[in-house]
Amino acid sequence: MDKVIVSSSGSTNGINVLLTLREAGIATLGIDANPDAVQMADETEKVFPANHPDFADLLKSICSVHNTRTIIPTHSKDLIFYADKWRAWQNEGFRYMVSPTSVIRTCDDKLELAQFLYRNGISHPMTYSQAPYFLLSKVPIFAKLKHGTGSVHATLVQTEDELRYYDIISKNIPIYQEYVEGPEYTVNMLSDYNGKVVGAVPIRRLVVRSGLSVLCESEYYPAVEEIARDTAEALELVGPSNVQVIVNKSTQKPVVIEVNPRFASGSLPTAILSGLNIPLLILELLQGNDIKQPSIKYGVRVVRHWSWRKIR
Repeated sequence: MDKVIVSSSGSTNGINVLLTLREAGIATLGIDANPDAVQMADETEKVFPANHPDFADLLKSICSVHNTRTIIPTHSKDLIFYADKWRAWQNEGFRYMVSPTSVIRTCDDKLELAQFLYRNGISHPMTYSQAPYFLLSKVPIFAKLKHGTGSVHATLVQTEDELRYYDIISKNIPIYQEYVEGPEYTVNMLSDYNGKVVGAVPIRRLVVRSGLSVLCESEYYPAVEEIARDTAEALELVGPSNVQVIVNKSTQKPVVIEVNPRFASGSLPTAILSGLNIPLLILELLQGNDIKQPSIKYGVRVVRHWSWRKIR
C-alpha cells in the first residue's frame, strides 16, 4: 500500500482519518496550510491553501518526492479543488474519491439542495427565500445562511424582532426553513464511483456544540438510513458523505435537513467503531477491490473530548 496523503491533516476530519490509518499500520503524510495544526501523520508537509494558484504544483511536487499518488481529502474547503482536478489527475495516476463539482455546489447551497430534494420527492423542511416579514405567520422558523458551515448564524426565530436582527447579522443571503422538532441523526455513508452507497450507519446526535456532535450513538433505524441512502444516490455522491436527518416528533417521519459530501466531523469515529471504517474502505475502492456490505454494530456510544500537546 502506498503512503497515503491526508489533506487538511490538522482538521477534525484529518485527525480522525490519520488515527484510523495509523491503527491499521498504514504510512501517512499529512499536508496542511496551518503551520500550527496538530499533526498525527508519520510525516508532514506545509502547503498553500487549496485555493492558492500554486497549490496544485506544490502538491504534485510533494507526491513526486514521497512517491505516492494516493490522497484522502478531508476538509470541505478542499473539495472543489480536488473535484475540478479529478478527471485530469486520474489520467496521471492520482487516486482519490470526491463527488463531482456540480454535486458539491448543490450541497453547499442550502436553497438549491432544498429544490433538489423537492424535485426528487425526498422529504425535507419547507424552505423559503422571501423577505422575512412574509414568514411572521409561520414562526417559529429556522433561519440559516444559504452558504454556511456548522451552526454559524443558524438560529430558531420566534418573533419579528428576531427576524430583523437575523437579517442584520447575516453575512450572506439567509434562508428560512420550517422548524422540525425531533431527534437528529447523522448518517455516515460511503458511495462508490457509480454513486452507489456501499455502507451506511445512522448515528444519533445526543449532544451538539458548534454544529459538531460531542456525544453520539449508532442506532438501528431503517427509515432514517433509507432516506439518507435515497438522497445520496439521487445526488450521485462519490466517496464519503453524511446526510443529516430529523425524525419529526409530530409525524414520526424522517426529513433531510442537510447533506455534506465529506466525512462527518463529529460522528466519524462512532461510524468506524460501529463497523463502517470509511477511510479503510476508501483505500479498498481506490485499489479496485470489491466491497462487502459492512456488518454494523449498533448501540456504540462515543464522546468527544479535549486533548493538548506542545507544538514548539
